[in-house]
Amino acid sequence: MDFGYLKEPPLQRLGAYWNELRGAERIPARAAFDPLQIPELLPTIWLYRYQPAEDDWLCHVAGDRICQTTGQPMQKRYVREIFPADVARVINQRFGRIIREEAIFYSFGSVYALQGRYTQGERVGLPLLDDAGVVSWVVGVTYSSGSVPKDVASLEDQNEPTKSFFPIP
Repeated sequence: MDFGYLKEPPLQRLGAYWNELRGAERIPARAAFDPLQIPELLPTIWLYRYQPAEDDWLCHVAGDRICQTTGQPMQKRYVREIFPADVARVINQRFGRIIREEAIFYSFGSVYALQGRYTQGERVGLPLLDDAGVVSWVVGVTYSSGSVPKDVASLEDQNEPTKSFFPIP
């Protein structure tokens, strides 16, 4: 899979590791994915699994920088417990699309706009297979420069970052 559109090195590294794990397969297995093999990404990585009985996503891994964005621990908590309802709904829709369409999610721009913060950054979400070979995991990295653009008012009007879903061939 070509990840040439990824700008930031942490996202490029996750894409390279994901490709390495999948080998000749379309999507790698979660069992093969070890965050400790990419230690430089630990502060910005996140990993969720869809829980059909709850119709929600359970956070399994959230790096320190990711937890700082919510101001609370995220591991072993559902998306609806971590985020306000409107943000949780968008996250559930995005993650659901990743697993349903077996696609890659990519966004850049104001990555925390839904939370009312206008830091510039880049995000990628990648699917992973469970032990039964079903796509039910999403792993990703959110990189944020931490800088707020000078013209925040214009960003508030735009609110959403540029985002795309790419089907996995």
